[in-house]
Amino acid sequence: LAGLDGIIALLEKARSLAINNIEASAYGVSFTGDPDYLMIYKGTTYGGSHVYWIRKNEASAYDFSACPAGEITFAQLSGNTTGCQVTVSGRTVTINNEGGINY
Repeated sequence: LAGLDGIIALLEKARSLAINNIEASAYGVSFTGDPDYLMIYKGTTYGGSHVYWIRKNEASAYDFSACPAGEITFAQLSGNTTGCQVTVSGRTVTINNEGGINY
């Protein structure tokens, strides 16, 4: 279930896929594309298809409002992104413009 550790793992996996140029693509994480799951998607925006997913933890309170469109995309090769913040049960994960994930 996706509590704080699950979200961090998904973010790190998506960033790794993008930096390593897997299938010559950017990758991202959709926080709001599905009410029950957090998903890694391939490409520059979430379009309904996913590569990996993890079920949201019903006991956790999520706030994705600081992420544009409820998602974050890591650029192919560089891992750069627009940056945002995710809060899970009062704990914040900050993703900076260079793709750094701080928690």
